[in-house]
Amino acid sequence: TLVASDGHAFLVHAECAKASKLIKGYLSLSRDATPTGPEAKHVDINEDRTEIRFSNINRKLLELAIRYFYYKRKYDNEPDVRPEFNVDKNDALDLIRVATTLKC
Repeated sequence: TLVASDGHAFLVHAECAKASKLIKGYLSLSRDATPTGPEAKHVDINEDRTEIRFSNINRKLLELAIRYFYYKRKYDNEPDVRPEFNVDKNDALDLIRVATTLKC
């Protein structure tokens, strides 16, 4: 589960969320491990799920990032049929910052 700064929670398939190296690292931790990194204090690891709260990413941008995770999973092995991933120009710079935070 990925949680935006406003508290909105997105249930994301783990394999898709691994498009983010940051999230992939958190998902690879065992339940007894202590997360590290800028968002580490916002990570809750349980037996059946991992919740990561992003205090610096709003709902709109986190949703765009998640859409990209699914897009990447679907088209990663099919570059010849991959459509463009369109982003509103008003969101582009902020989305780049989010991608940098998430290590995409």
